[in-house]
Amino acid sequence: MTDQFSRSFRGTAHQMIIYSLLEKLKERKYIKQFNFYSKNIRIGYKKEQFYFPFSIEFFDGERWVIQSTTTFPRERMNGYQWNAYHFKKIDESYKKAFVIYPDAMGENDIKKCMNYNTDILLNEIYSSLDGVVSFADFYMMIEEKWLENESVQKRKALQGTAFEKWLIDILTHPTNLDIWNGKINMDLGFNFPFFKKILESFNIPLGQSISKINATDKIPLLTPRIEKSRGGKPKTDIVVHIYTDSLTPLEFTISSKRTSSGWVAINQYSAEVYIDVLKIDEPELKEALYELQEKGAPTQIPKYYQDIIINLLPKYHRALAEWAYAGIGGEGKGIQNAEYFTVYKNDKKELEIYRRDEYIDKILSEVQNGQLGSPFTFTYTGTRGTNIQLRGRVI
Repeated sequence: MTDQFSRSFRGTAHQMIIYSLLEKLKERKYIKQFNFYSKNIRIGYKKEQFYFPFSIEFFDGERWVIQSTTTFPRERMNGYQWNAYHFKKIDESYKKAFVIYPDAMGENDIKKCMNYNTDILLNEIYSSLDGVVSFADFYMMIEEKWLENESVQKRKALQGTAFEKWLIDILTHPTNLDIWNGKINMDLGFNFPFFKKILESFNIPLGQSISKINATDKIPLLTPRIEKSRGGKPKTDIVVHIYTDSLTPLEFTISSKRTSSGWVAINQYSAEVYIDVLKIDEPELKEALYELQEKGAPTQIPKYYQDIIINLLPKYHRALAEWAYAGIGGEGKGIQNAEYFTVYKNDKKELEIYRRDEYIDKILSEVQNGQLGSPFTFTYTGTRGTNIQLRGRVI
């Protein structure tokens, strides 16, 4: 295979990965529509002259154009700039233009692309391009655009659901399985570095043959307690089945999270349920928890009860964290309880994955500024005196 043919093949393959992403984004209504143009379809002032392979239209009428690349295209970048300038000048609905490169491209090329992107962001160069970004970063930019007019609360909820869908896309995309099985190059995958990190965390070595991967976010609701009209949402967000040479597929349960600077609700039950699940047997601690439920906040209960919780609850912190984050000890059974935690670091744009014990250790050792000597805060929702809502951090 000649270098020219190889570059052409990889370029076409990368475009097909972008195409498959845009199909998913259109299906989920992140974007209104998109177009993929052959090289003979161009725009111009009098004659057709300027070209981008992809255009995206959002529901507010804003459009973006996208150029794909599998290397740092230094000799072509001025051409992309020229095309971007004229696209925006000819049609003002084109607001942004990006060059997208694969997540697993060569390290040297990635560094050059990142440096060029930094020059754009810092206005070190005149640029009609709005960025030279990775496939994963491009997805996040689409998501940000989709959520730009939502409230903070709804935005966080939608981001959580979107993250689950994104992980399922990564785990089930056929190109990632082909790369894993050695059939195609690593830079032609659908967020392959994240795929690789997840499977290696499952102790599946690169090179072990995999025939199929199924992943779903359709998890049965918890069995309702007497006090509830229906079962709650389980702690597992995604169930993964991986088929190897074994007749029985390997099964993994994942809680998917994105880092948050604030406290988020992680559990909400009556004081009676907390006492039952944690198997609390100290009468004074039971009394203090009922008092916390009645008053609704740690600051509203007498110091006497605050001291009791500070002194006696720590022995239950691990069990409380395992229940609140992973479902252990509660109504959840089997696949409803999370064995792994995937956490997308919003600030670093990195995906981390932890086994349950590792993640609980991090929560107990790293979360600061909780209430009553714990890594949690306590409040209520609805009618005061009926429940204790536990809030925690995502780290």
